[in-house]
Amino acid sequence: MPKIPGSSLAGVARAYTAIQSGNYPGCAGKGGEDGSAHCGRTDCAVCMAYGFAKPEASFQGLAQFSDARILFFPVPSAMGPLWVTSPSALYDAGCRPGDAEVDWLQYNTAIGDGAMGMGLDFPDTRVNLGWLYLPRVARPPELPAPAGWVMADSERSCTLGEIRCLKPVCERLAMVSDARFPVLVEDQLEVRTSVSISPETGAAAHGALFTAEAIPRSTVLFFQATYLDPLLFSVPPQRNHGGGDVGFTRAQVAGHVETGLRIVEYAGIGGANTRGMGRMRVLPLEAR
Repeated sequence: MPKIPGSSLAGVARAYTAIQSGNYPGCAGKGGEDGSAHCGRTDCAVCMAYGFAKPEASFQGLAQFSDARILFFPVPSAMGPLWVTSPSALYDAGCRPGDAEVDWLQYNTAIGDGAMGMGLDFPDTRVNLGWLYLPRVARPPELPAPAGWVMADSERSCTLGEIRCLKPVCERLAMVSDARFPVLVEDQLEVRTSVSISPETGAAAHGALFTAEAIPRSTVLFFQATYLDPLLFSVPPQRNHGGGDVGFTRAQVAGHVETGLRIVEYAGIGGANTRGMGRMRVLPLEAR
């Protein structure tokens, strides 16, 4: 299954936080060969959130990232686009109907080799997903559609447990088994073929044809960002002798990190940004 490694998320968040805080390029990246470019100051939004490794001292950082994994995957169908998920994906992401806890894994047995409509009801006895023609599985009455999970806070977004998502996606959800989900994702990845053009001839350069797989646009992924309490560590110091705060609070660390994550929507993550790859909107961006 494709994913975005947590190290990639932390790397771009660090770089963009450094840009926003005016500490670029010194505190971005690894700080040179030995980390000496990092300032390591207790009032540095970058060094305190993401850590530093100077020759004389090091600090692990107060922000920790998990891998970003696929939650809802867009698949073309005879009914139009569907966003497909699986019981394990919903379980790991913490999705739940309202305040109720749901044992998502039990639905693997009920779904089998079929597909269960969640945000809509399939009109036919089978679901046409192109090369897959799956039998329809009725949604059990104890599992409401996503529209009934929580009250939507706007016309464009809804909240599924701990996940904020676009409302049009929630209205077209379908669930397949954990065994079927990776096969479906693997088949529907975009395969992009590119070639290098010679500036001298204007034609394709010999031997420069290459292909790459990509996660399609409108895929919904989920990840966790954990912010540690600065008071648990000796760096930054907890209090000065006058009783005033030194360094950052936990909420301030979260705010600095999420300020950096906002730029991912425009500057992207990963390679091939100039080819339109890597644009990702992070929802929600709220310091907690």
